[in-house]
Amino acid sequence: GYHSYFDDCIGEYQTYCRSEVGSTPQTYSLDFWDRVNGSKGGTGPLEVLRHLSDEGKARYTEVVLRLGTTYEKWVMYHETRRGFYPKKEFDSPMVWMLRQYGMINTSQRIVALRDVIESPYEHQDALRWVDEHANADKIREAFGLPDPSAEDGELEAIGEEDPIPLTDEWPGLEKYLSSEQKKMRLVRCEKIVTSVGLDSNMLFFVRGIDICLLNDDVSDDISDLLELACVYHALEFEIDIDQMKSILELPTRAEILDLREEVRSQSSDAERLLKAVGEYELKRGLPQPLLDYMERDGNTLSDVEVAKLAISTYHTGVLKQYKHALRRLAPPQQWAGGHRIVEFVKSLGLPVE
Repeated sequence: GYHSYFDDCIGEYQTYCRSEVGSTPQTYSLDFWDRVNGSKGGTGPLEVLRHLSDEGKARYTEVVLRLGTTYEKWVMYHETRRGFYPKKEFDSPMVWMLRQYGMINTSQRIVALRDVIESPYEHQDALRWVDEHANADKIREAFGLPDPSAEDGELEAIGEEDPIPLTDEWPGLEKYLSSEQKKMRLVRCEKIVTSVGLDSNMLFFVRGIDICLLNDDVSDDISDLLELACVYHALEFEIDIDQMKSILELPTRAEILDLREEVRSQSSDAERLLKAVGEYELKRGLPQPLLDYMERDGNTLSDVEVAKLAISTYHTGVLKQYKHALRRLAPPQQWAGGHRIVEFVKSLGLPVE
C-alpha cells in the first residue's frame, strides 16, 4: 500500500527535479509529509483495501471518501537542500489507494473506481452516486471526474441520420419560416451527449443550420407532434397546437414527390388533372348549370370527361381554380407566374402555359 505509493511518488519527484534543476536527488534524502497536518499520518490502514470483497471495498471506499484528510495534498522535498530542490505536491496515499482498489456501490451494481475514472461516460450511475455525495466536489477534483449536473453548452449528437431540410420534412411549415430559417435542416440522432460524453436530458439542440433532434420511442402520433414542438422551440416559435396539427396533416416532401409522380405518369392532361384534383372536387368547381346541360337526357359524364370539361372551362387558369384541392401536392402560396409555380406545373407533367 503505502510503500508502493511512496515508490511511485519518488520516481515522479526525481523526474520532476531533473527537468527543473538538472539534478536527481538521492532517495534517502527525501522526506514526505501531509501538507496540512505536517505528519506522515493520514487515514488507514490502507493495505486491507486490497484484500476485501468487492462489497467490502465499496463500504471502505465510502468511509474514506467521507474524511476530509483524504483530499489533503502531500508534499515531497529534499531534507537538506531545500533551496535547490523544489517541493512537489502529490495526491494523498488515500486517493492513490482508492484509484487502485476503490469500488463504488451505486445500489444497482458495484463498479471499480478506476473504471469510472477511465471511462466516466460509460458509468453514469456511478457519477450520479458521486454527485449525491457530501464531498462530491472534492471527489470530482481528486479523481478528475466530470460534473453531470454542470451546465455545459457544448452538446454533441451521436448516431446522426442524414440531414433533411425542414421544408422537406414539413412542407406546411415553410410559409411560417423566414428566408434564413428555410435553410435549416433536421438531423435525427440516437443520443445527445455533453462534450465529456455524458447523456444530456435535452431532446434537441441547434448546431448552426441544423436542429439535432433525439429519436424517441413514443407512439407515432405523439412522436410527430413532439418532434414538431421541439422544432418550434428551436425556432423560438410560440406553440400553436392547431397550427402544428394542420402542418402534420400534409404529406412529407418524399410523399409529395411520389404523389406528383403519380399525376405526371398519367397519359393525358385531363387524366393528370383528374389524378391531381379528383372527380368530386372537379365537379364541385364547375358551374352546376353547365353540368346539368352536359348531363341532360340521362347522359352521364365519365371522370375523364369531367376533367376535360374543367380544362375547356377554365383553360390556363384551371390549376388556380382548383388550388384548394391541390393541398396534398404542396403548391406554392403565390400563383402569380413566378418560377416556383412554373416548376410546380412542370412537376405534374402539365403544359407550362
